[in-house]
Amino acid sequence: AAPPINDEAASVAFLEVQPRHTSAHLARAVYEGIVFELRAGIEALEHAVNTSITSIKLVGSAVNSPFWLDMRSKLMRRPIALPRHHDMVPLGAAVLAGLGAGVWASPTDALEAIAPHTFTEPQDVPVDSTEIDIYQVRYKRYVTARAALQDWRKSLT
Repeated sequence: AAPPINDEAASVAFLEVQPRHTSAHLARAVYEGIVFELRAGIEALEHAVNTSITSIKLVGSAVNSPFWLDMRSKLMRRPIALPRHHDMVPLGAAVLAGLGAGVWASPTDALEAIAPHTFTEPQDVPVDSTEIDIYQVRYKRYVTARAALQDWRKSLT
Protein backbone atom coordinates (compact mmCIF):
# COMPACT_ATOMS: atom_id res chain seq x y z
CA ALA A 1 0.00 0.00 0.00
CA ALA A 2 1.01 3.60 -0.42
CA PRO A 3 1.44 6.27 2.26
CA PRO A 4 0.20 6.83 4.87
CA ILE A 5 0.45 3.06 5.37
CA ASN A 6 3.61 1.65 3.86
CA ASP A 7 2.94 -2.06 3.88
CA GLU A 8 4.48 -4.11 1.10
CA ALA A 9 2.34 -7.10 2.10
CA ALA A 10 -0.93 -5.18 1.78
CA SER A 11 -3.53 -6.72 -0.47
CA VAL A 12 -6.91 -5.84 -1.83
CA ALA A 13 -10.28 -6.91 -0.49
CA PHE A 14 -13.80 -6.47 -1.77
CA LEU A 15 -16.29 -6.46 1.10
CA GLU A 16 -20.02 -7.07 1.04
CA VAL A 17 -20.01 -8.31 -2.56
CA GLN A 18 -23.34 -9.84 -3.45
CA PRO A 19 -24.59 -11.73 -6.53
CA ARG A 20 -26.28 -8.57 -7.84
CA HIS A 21 -22.93 -6.76 -8.11
CA THR A 22 -21.38 -6.53 -11.56
CA SER A 23 -17.88 -5.85 -12.81
CA ALA A 24 -18.90 -2.17 -13.02
CA HIS A 25 -19.52 -2.15 -9.27
CA LEU A 26 -16.09 -3.69 -8.66
CA ALA A 27 -14.42 -1.19 -10.99
CA ARG A 28 -16.08 1.70 -9.16
CA ALA A 29 -14.96 0.19 -5.84
CA VAL A 30 -11.37 0.19 -7.11
CA TYR A 31 -11.62 3.88 -8.08
CA GLU A 32 -13.16 4.73 -4.72
CA GLY A 33 -10.44 2.78 -2.90
CA ILE A 34 -7.74 4.75 -4.72
CA VAL A 35 -9.35 8.07 -3.83
CA PHE A 36 -9.95 6.95 -0.23
CA GLU A 37 -6.21 6.19 0.07
CA LEU A 38 -5.34 9.57 -1.45
CA ARG A 39 -7.60 11.26 1.10
CA ALA A 40 -6.07 9.24 3.94
CA GLY A 41 -2.64 10.37 2.74
CA ILE A 42 -3.69 14.01 2.68
CA GLU A 43 -5.19 13.72 6.16
CA ALA A 44 -2.00 12.09 7.46
CA LEU A 45 0.08 14.89 5.92
CA GLU A 46 -2.18 17.53 7.47
CA HIS A 47 -1.76 15.86 10.84
CA ALA A 48 2.03 15.57 10.45
CA VAL A 49 2.56 19.23 9.55
CA ASN A 50 -0.33 20.54 11.67
CA THR A 51 -1.95 22.54 8.88
CA SER A 52 -4.88 22.21 6.52
CA ILE A 53 -4.49 21.53 2.83
CA THR A 54 -7.07 23.79 1.26
CA SER A 55 -6.89 22.72 -2.38
CA ILE A 56 -5.48 19.95 -4.54
CA LYS A 57 -3.59 20.19 -7.83
CA LEU A 58 -4.17 17.28 -10.17
CA VAL A 59 -2.04 16.25 -13.13
CA GLY A 60 -2.02 13.27 -15.45
CA SER A 61 -4.71 11.48 -17.37
CA ALA A 62 -7.19 11.70 -14.49
CA VAL A 63 -7.81 15.36 -15.30
CA ASN A 64 -9.40 14.30 -18.59
CA SER A 65 -12.12 12.25 -16.92
CA PRO A 66 -15.15 14.12 -15.57
CA PHE A 67 -16.11 10.99 -13.61
CA TRP A 68 -12.67 10.82 -11.93
CA LEU A 69 -12.64 14.56 -11.18
CA ASP A 70 -16.14 14.45 -9.75
CA MET A 71 -15.30 11.51 -7.49
CA ARG A 72 -12.07 13.10 -6.28
CA SER A 73 -13.78 16.39 -5.50
CA LYS A 74 -16.56 14.70 -3.53
CA LEU A 75 -14.24 12.43 -1.59
CA MET A 76 -11.44 14.91 -0.96
CA ARG A 77 -13.81 17.72 0.06
CA ARG A 78 -11.43 20.30 -1.37
CA PRO A 79 -11.34 22.53 -4.44
CA ILE A 80 -9.31 21.17 -7.33
CA ALA A 81 -6.86 23.07 -9.54
CA LEU A 82 -6.29 21.65 -13.00
CA PRO A 83 -3.20 22.03 -15.18
CA ARG A 84 -3.29 24.62 -17.93
CA HIS A 85 -1.16 22.30 -20.08
CA HIS A 86 -2.10 18.83 -21.27
CA ASP A 87 1.17 17.29 -20.12
CA MET A 88 3.14 18.83 -17.27
CA VAL A 89 6.19 16.57 -17.73
CA PRO A 90 7.62 18.51 -20.71
CA LEU A 91 7.06 21.74 -18.79
CA GLY A 92 9.10 20.35 -15.90
CA ALA A 93 11.83 19.28 -18.30
CA ALA A 94 11.87 22.77 -19.82
CA VAL A 95 12.21 24.32 -16.37
CA LEU A 96 15.14 22.02 -15.58
CA ALA A 97 16.77 22.91 -18.91
CA GLY A 98 16.24 26.60 -18.16
CA LEU A 99 17.89 26.20 -14.78
CA GLY A 100 20.83 24.43 -16.39
CA ALA A 101 21.15 27.13 -19.05
CA GLY A 102 21.04 29.91 -16.48
CA VAL A 103 17.63 31.30 -17.48
CA TRP A 104 16.76 31.34 -13.78
CA ALA A 105 19.19 31.74 -10.91
CA SER A 106 17.42 29.23 -8.66
CA PRO A 107 14.57 26.71 -8.59
CA THR A 108 12.57 29.25 -6.56
CA ASP A 109 13.00 31.87 -9.30
CA ALA A 110 11.89 29.34 -11.91
CA LEU A 111 8.80 28.35 -9.94
CA GLU A 112 7.83 31.98 -9.38
CA ALA A 113 8.18 32.65 -13.11
CA ILE A 114 6.09 29.73 -14.32
CA ALA A 115 3.57 29.36 -11.46
CA PRO A 116 0.93 31.69 -12.95
CA HIS A 117 0.99 29.63 -16.15
CA THR A 118 0.72 26.13 -14.69
CA PHE A 119 -2.63 25.65 -12.95
CA THR A 120 -6.11 27.09 -13.00
CA GLU A 121 -7.48 28.62 -9.82
CA PRO A 122 -8.82 25.87 -7.53
CA GLN A 123 -12.50 25.32 -8.17
CA ASP A 124 -15.15 23.40 -6.34
CA VAL A 125 -16.68 20.79 -8.58
CA PRO A 126 -20.45 21.29 -8.24
CA VAL A 127 -21.88 18.36 -6.34
CA ASP A 128 -25.06 17.37 -4.61
CA SER A 129 -24.58 17.55 -0.82
CA THR A 130 -26.42 14.23 -0.49
CA GLU A 131 -23.69 12.60 -2.58
CA ILE A 132 -21.01 14.14 -0.37
CA ASP A 133 -22.76 12.77 2.72
CA ILE A 134 -22.88 9.30 1.15
CA TYR A 135 -19.17 9.44 0.37
CA GLN A 136 -18.35 10.57 3.91
CA VAL A 137 -20.16 7.51 5.29
CA ARG A 138 -18.34 5.27 2.78
CA TYR A 139 -15.00 6.80 3.71
CA LYS A 140 -15.56 6.19 7.43
CA ARG A 141 -16.53 2.58 6.68
CA TYR A 142 -13.43 2.24 4.49
CA VAL A 143 -11.09 3.48 7.23
CA THR A 144 -12.69 1.11 9.74
CA ALA A 145 -12.51 -1.84 7.34
CA ARG A 146 -8.91 -1.07 6.41
CA ALA A 147 -7.83 -1.08 10.06
CA ALA A 148 -9.73 -4.31 10.76
CA LEU A 149 -8.19 -6.02 7.72
CA GLN A 150 -4.70 -4.90 8.75
CA ASP A 151 -5.23 -6.38 12.22
CA TRP A 152 -6.64 -9.59 10.73
CA ARG A 153 -3.72 -9.98 8.32
CA LYS A 154 -1.20 -9.41 11.11
CA SER A 155 -2.92 -12.10 13.17
CA LEU A 156 -2.22 -14.60 10.40
CA THR A 157 1.55 -14.19 10.58
